[in-house]
Amino acid sequence: MMDFNTEILYKSDGHGINHNIRVCFFAYIISTNENISKRDFELIMEACKYHDIGRNNDNEDALHGERSANKLTFLKGKYTEEELNYIKTIVTSHSRNDKDFDKIAKKNKVVDLNRCKKLHEILKDSDGLDRVRLHYPYVNIKYLRTKTSRRMIPFSHELYSNYDKIKTIKNTKKLVIN
Repeated sequence: MMDFNTEILYKSDGHGINHNIRVCFFAYIISTNENISKRDFELIMEACKYHDIGRNNDNEDALHGERSANKLTFLKGKYTEEELNYIKTIVTSHSRNDKDFDKIAKKNKVVDLNRCKKLHEILKDSDGLDRVRLHYPYVNIKYLRTKTSRRMIPFSHELYSNYDKIKTIKNTKKLVIN
């Protein structure tokens, strides 16, 4: 089961609840195929759900990830400080160039850089796969980091094309997916 606090999500067609659900779905598939632990799966799902809550608009904005990470205080107590640092790092770095990852991880006192980098790759690829919503072939295989993601490009187009048939979400304050 996955709870979304929809009240804190960015409200838009481009980066709202439906985008977050698709990003979570992509992350589920990638995580399963990349064999991450159950706990890391929980961390990546939190990051996917709330990676855009710091957005001010739907335009390109390299700092929205950092603003989103700064709003994750509601997760304190649910995760250890170390786990929260992983979530904050991957949320911050999802909107930045990959070369900034090490600096962001260091700032957040990440202990296991490889573990966090894997989660970063999953969020970046999951978010990137949903770029099909922009209606131009915005998903470029050379920017995807995992083998699983690179195989999912045709699927991302199918999911987006049929998304309204699969799930319609209107006027919900809290969404629970079983």
